Amino acid sequence: MKKLLVICAAVAALVCACNKYDGAISDLEKRINSTEQSVNNLLNKVDALQKILDAIQSGVSIKSVSPVDGGFTVTFSDNNSFTVVNGKDGQDGKPGEDGKDGEDSKVSYTEDNLCYYFDFGDGNKVAVSKTGAFGIKAEKTEFEIESGVPVEIPFEVIGGDATTKILVEDCPYTYRIGEKAVTISSEKSLAGSFVIKAIRNSDGANSAIVITVAKKAITDVKFQITAYDITQYGAVIDVIPSNKEALYIYSVESAGYVDQFDNVADLCAADLEYWEELYETKYSSYAPTFKEFITGNLVKSGDFLADDWEGYLQPDTDYVAYAYAIDEDTLEPISSELGRADFSTLPTQKLGDVTYLGVAIWHDSIISEVYGFYDGGALPVDMPVDVYEDNATPGVFYFDSPYCAENIMEWFGLSDPTKLQYNVRQTYITIDASDPDAVSFPYQELGVMLDPDAGWASAGATSTGTYTDGVISFTCEFDYGESYEPYTYVGNDSGEFTITMPDANSAPAKPASSKKAAKPAKSQGKSFVEIAEISK
Repeated sequence: MKKLLVICAAVAALVCACNKYDGAISDLEKRINSTEQSVNNLLNKVDALQKILDAIQSGVSIKSVSPVDGGFTVTFSDNNSFTVVNGKDGQDGKPGEDGKDGEDSKVSYTEDNLCYYFDFGDGNKVAVSKTGAFGIKAEKTEFEIESGVPVEIPFEVIGGDATTKILVEDCPYTYRIGEKAVTISSEKSLAGSFVIKAIRNSDGANSAIVITVAKKAITDVKFQITAYDITQYGAVIDVIPSNKEALYIYSVESAGYVDQFDNVADLCAADLEYWEELYETKYSSYAPTFKEFITGNLVKSGDFLADDWEGYLQPDTDYVAYAYAIDEDTLEPISSELGRADFSTLPTQKLGDVTYLGVAIWHDSIISEVYGFYDGGALPVDMPVDVYEDNATPGVFYFDSPYCAENIMEWFGLSDPTKLQYNVRQTYITIDASDPDAVSFPYQELGVMLDPDAGWASAGATSTGTYTDGVISFTCEFDYGESYEPYTYVGNDSGEFTITMPDANSAPAKPASSKKAAKPAKSQGKSFVEIAEISK
């Protein structure tokens, strides 16, 4: 009895186990069928892709694509064909049992007047031309261009033959036609458009595409700057931007001025403030807006890559030549760092073998008359100056120029000496009185720039003067000119120019006028007040 119970229990357990695994066996059978279907679909897709690729390689086109149940039939121009049938489980875009036979696994197609486009749902996309179609096409028709950088524009000709030619029309750029691409380049990144045309001369068929080109945005322009040929009063500066189309601010300033700014944006703000002040005081009547003035006056590469700053700097001073690019629309800097070249001008040249004589009184009527400078009438100006005598040639005197910053500031009522840093420089004026009856004042620089647009001032006597009783006198006229406009004016019309020579024991001159005078009036040239107030 006990044996019978054991056997019955074993049979019952076996029956339960069979019932438990019936569902798993059914699922496995379905997965096998689904996998078989997936494999068939994959083989179908691979076969279709291979046939299309073979047709492209052999130059065969497609005559037609006709729908069939569950897919479509492709007929080639050589009358060969094949049929693509997508799996049942993917027929309506619903995923199959394994989740892999859905819409993404189907082979589909679209068409236009030139080609059929097959999408295999797995990243493979193939285009095949239609039989008898002719045309030119490009996947992309919009491009960007920057100066000096070639842009390649790929194209494809559908249905061409040996007579087919490619033309480029209305192109504002330099171009080169290749077999499958047109390459364009431009010295400046001009926006524009042009046409690429295909002509099949065998039957006159033609097709064209329009290519549009935009200016490429300029970002983070860097500069290579070099200072050379450095003298007491200047240097030559080379400025080379990494992008030749960059609009940039370029200047030479004292190292102290540049180094007070923490970043390019702060320096840009100060520079633009200077330009805006210049615009408002001198140029507002010439430009409708400040932005138009700035973009029209700031440097663009090609205008100059080297600049001669001779005559604008002071001796024995640390300077920075710098540049940075700004956006033409926002006027904000687009350079992440300042391009700079640090250099120092040479020390002032010392006089040779000379003897210091003391303080002379320079009685001016040269610049005073040229610039309408007067005080209640045509009154010249008295200025103390140091004077030296050449030991090798007695009677040849060197006068420390009276046209120093301190004197000019007092004449014109200015208060900030930094505004004159580019307008005056130390100069010794030579007068040859070795023959007292024929004193020579050769045409020479006076050490002052009253008009930056005209350059450094120079003057010279038109005839000889005299040296009598310790006074050098010139009753003749003086030719007065500037670097860019020599011999523009005549000075000393009143004939009152005199220099009273010093006593041997007099003290060194103080750099200040001994007599105040009114502000200028009725200037023949540009007023120095106007120039000085807008100078850095």
